[in-house]
Amino acid sequence: MPIFPAKPEKIAPTTKAGIISQLVVSTKSEIPNSAAEATITNMNNSLYSAFKNARAPFLTNEDEKRLLFELSQMSNPNHLRLTKLALATGFRRSELLSLTWRNIDLSKKLLYIHRKNCAATDNYSAPRLIPLPNKAKKILEELQGTDGKVIELSKGAARNGFDKARKKVGLETLRFHDLRHIAISRM
Repeated sequence: MPIFPAKPEKIAPTTKAGIISQLVVSTKSEIPNSAAEATITNMNNSLYSAFKNARAPFLTNEDEKRLLFELSQMSNPNHLRLTKLALATGFRRSELLSLTWRNIDLSKKLLYIHRKNCAATDNYSAPRLIPLPNKAKKILEELQGTDGKVIELSKGAARNGFDKARKKVGLETLRFHDLRHIAISRM
């Protein structure tokens, strides 16, 4: 006998409710009630334990203010600049750390970014032309650089500075890459 019916209901089986509904439909006639209830209880407990520690890349306005304040207290102002630019542009840390002033055209509001090697580019790097968001333009205008890198930090220093600040303000599960998702969700 099949465990699931031939025509399952149209409830998303990937959700907790969908899985339990599928279980209820499939077990009503094939498994005695006590076994079906035990199976549903076990499934419910498994789903709970899988989702209770899930990370949510999310920053409240208050969290963001605390993080930016903590970064502003660091001896190197580039930590704050890096995080502000990440939140304004959605760029990867590597893209921001490799950004030079010659890659920026503030008058046209354009950035020329050298794309990271990845599967999306068939493992070769390629330049990208990106419109500069107003918030990012204001940050860059305040810096008023003309030559060299925009953010003078090594990858390790950038990681350590961000990690130190996020831990100090209690954002234990936040990763720098989450800023990319947060920025894109705000656009």
